[in-house]
Amino acid sequence: MAEFFEGRRLRYEILALADQRWQIVRVINDHRDELHRPFDRADFEKLERDVEAAAAVALGQPGVAAVRVIRERERNDGFITKAEILFRQAPPPPERKPAVLDARGPVPLCQSPNDLFRRPACKVIGTMLRPLLDKLGITPIELVTVEITSQAMTQQDAAVTTAIGRAARGQAAGATGVDVKQRDKFLTGLVDRARLRVKTAQAERQMPRLGAEGFNGLIDELKSRVPPEDLLFWAFRSLSLHVKGTSLYGKLELSLDQLRGGPSPLGVDIIDEFIAALIDAPSLLKDLLGGLADLKSALVLLAHITAGRAPEGAGEDALPARLAAEMAGHRLPQTYQAIWVRILRSVEGRHRLTHGELDEEWAGLVALQQALGETVPDVWRDQLEQAVTRRQNMLREELIEKL
Repeated sequence: MAEFFEGRRLRYEILALADQRWQIVRVINDHRDELHRPFDRADFEKLERDVEAAAAVALGQPGVAAVRVIRERERNDGFITKAEILFRQAPPPPERKPAVLDARGPVPLCQSPNDLFRRPACKVIGTMLRPLLDKLGITPIELVTVEITSQAMTQQDAAVTTAIGRAARGQAAGATGVDVKQRDKFLTGLVDRARLRVKTAQAERQMPRLGAEGFNGLIDELKSRVPPEDLLFWAFRSLSLHVKGTSLYGKLELSLDQLRGGPSPLGVDIIDEFIAALIDAPSLLKDLLGGLADLKSALVLLAHITAGRAPEGAGEDALPARLAAEMAGHRLPQTYQAIWVRILRSVEGRHRLTHGELDEEWAGLVALQQALGETVPDVWRDQLEQAVTRRQNMLREELIEKL
């Protein structure tokens, strides 16, 4: 009995799916007329292998999500049948592991799990694990009081291990008599204790939650339920659970809501540290400030907020206006500091202040320095001058390269 490929000409269309559209990228014929002999099974099998190899090459091209092969069989009378003989999808791109960044400045010597969610450690964790925190949409406080045992975090053990090693080296470099290996071992144990603490907390089903009674009610109830050394952990955990599942912008709004109930000084301090951890995320500031013309305008607006001046045209319920009102009341010193740290980093950073050429960039820097000079705290005035000088040097280098 004759094989189907012996009496029918074969033609293959290789199609690639790119930009959600199927496109023919190659056509392969059997070229049997060039053989000067019958087209046999060996010819057919080699042809199919060549088609499969060509499809694999097409699938490996950038932007191609899938390939398919249509085989046409043409009889001598011109009748054609078509069939899909191959379909393959590109493998999903490998998930990029979030990078671990170097800490800025000294790394505090944490001694207990409580130190991990206080402001000095939060600033370091927020810097070193910023890519991971942004991916998860959380703050360091949420990380060490709620999310450290989550599946998303257990898949990032390598990042945490790397961060611990870098923190240990940073602590050894910043303090005399500190051994890197000992600090690495100690910090690893500290993180394990933090995980165990969160796992234990998850088993507590009857613990008070942040609700209509506000922060004062939460603190009063916690004082009657937990030892004094665990009070801050449960307060931060309660606030983290209260804002869980919302964006950073939504978390800022919910945190500011807690200040409306007139919390105690302890409650204000807890909320202040949580908001400061939110402010550390550059993405939140972008959402908070909206579509401003350029970075210079954004930094000036942030400085005005720290001075208690709401953005022009913002309603009193708008988050920038609410934050400015809290700054005017001097209730959020940690948040105030976090905003100014962000301003100073941006001044000395590499992102353009304006959208113009070098002359406009230089003029923008001069204007920014003057505007910030009106509101910068005296303790950071020298740092502002240094940041401006560093950016001026970068602009000079850029100008020299263009000459």
